[in-house]
Amino acid sequence: MDYYNYHVLHTRAMGSWLSADIKGIYARLLAEIGTGLSASNREHVSEAQSTRP
Repeated sequence: MDYYNYHVLHTRAMGSWLSADIKGIYARLLAEIGTGLSASNREHVSEAQSTRP
């Protein structure tokens, strides 16, 4: 029973660690995509303003 409890706690800790790691990677990817999109949007806006008469 002690071994079973240890195993459950260990896998639960590993699962939470993995999910936190995946969330961190996902958040970093979203941040990079967001900055890339905002940069490209700024370029498009400046192009539109420069081509406007």
